[in-house]
Amino acid sequence: RAWAAVMPSPKEGWGLTIVEASACGTPVIASDSPGLRESVLDGETGFLFPFGDHDALADHAIRVLRDPGLRESVGVRGCRWATRFSWDEAARGTIALLEESLSRVKGESRRGYLVRDER
Repeated sequence: RAWAAVMPSPKEGWGLTIVEASACGTPVIASDSPGLRESVLDGETGFLFPFGDHDALADHAIRVLRDPGLRESVGVRGCRWATRFSWDEAARGTIALLEESLSRVKGESRRGYLVRDER
């Protein structure tokens, strides 16, 4: 039932709470910082503002709170956006990245270990 989720953090490992808010159809307002900018489509699923710019944060919040149509449209797009993320997809992406990294170092000595293809 929230009208907006606000994340004014200077950095995040990844904006999981932002994606969770989007999945609930809640527009997000977040600082344009690492980990958050990857979680928000600015102007579509929420709004980004420069970290520390309190006036920009307030402007976005006032706009979202005053405009029910904007809240609705941003919330719907955010909900659609959030469906792209899943633990299964994260696992597949991680495995692909690890396999790519291993293929680059196959047979090379890294930090004293020999990487071999055991397949």
